[in-house]
Amino acid sequence: MPHGPIVLGASRMRRLVTLLLTLFLLGTAAVVFPAQQPAAQQQPQTKGQTVYITKTGKKYHRAGCRYLASSKIPTTLKDAQANGYTSCSVCKPPK
Repeated sequence: MPHGPIVLGASRMRRLVTLLLTLFLLGTAAVVFPAQQPAAQQQPQTKGQTVYITKTGKKYHRAGCRYLASSKIPTTLKDAQANGYTSCSVCKPPK
């Protein structure tokens, strides 16, 4: 097996350079344009925002929280807080 330099034809070299440049640009785009945060985290944290409570718990939750499996009662953040509910430490709804 020869141990000299690898020689590529001009067309292969162009393809390799194009591939490397494309990968570099895609990596740069990911840094310059990071993925947007999920919509739930972009919503303004207002007192009129909908949160969810359960029949028996004393916490309020975001819509997708795992603790809402048995019951899911919509209410406003303001009403939940006025009735003594506190925020869930798992789904971290607005405070």
